[in-house]
Amino acid sequence: MATLEQLQEQIELLKQELENQKIEKHELQRLKDVQEIQNVMCEYEYLHYPILFPEKLNLFALDMPDVSMDVGDSGIFVGREGIETVFLKILGSARFAKGAFFMHCVTTPIIEVAKDGKTAKAVFMSPGLETYYEDHAHVPPECY
Repeated sequence: MATLEQLQEQIELLKQELENQKIEKHELQRLKDVQEIQNVMCEYEYLHYPILFPEKLNLFALDMPDVSMDVGDSGIFVGREGIETVFLKILGSARFAKGAFFMHCVTTPIIEVAKDGKTAKAVFMSPGLETYYEDHAHVPPECY
């Protein structure tokens, strides 16, 4: 029969093991979150063919008032209306343009999930190719 001291040692070991499992479960969730963020970015680029631009709207938290998109030197677009402006008006004009082709690849992900798992920050490089002119005079649109 185990002594009281031995039982207390076993209890402490079990407590430590449970704590380690909690930490491992938390870290596993953070890794899953990183993968999900990468999946969203890859889906975003997969949909970067002009005809699919409207489907990209589903990848944004459009119900959040501070949702935003930084479009290089074209500016930062904020809110549902700003995001819709990018994909339905500015880039949306390319949807049915003859010869329009946009292809970008997602590379160099840097993703940081907060320790509490509630927020994350990420940055990606997205080199690509685009062909698109606004009119028959071959004038590039303002957003370039």
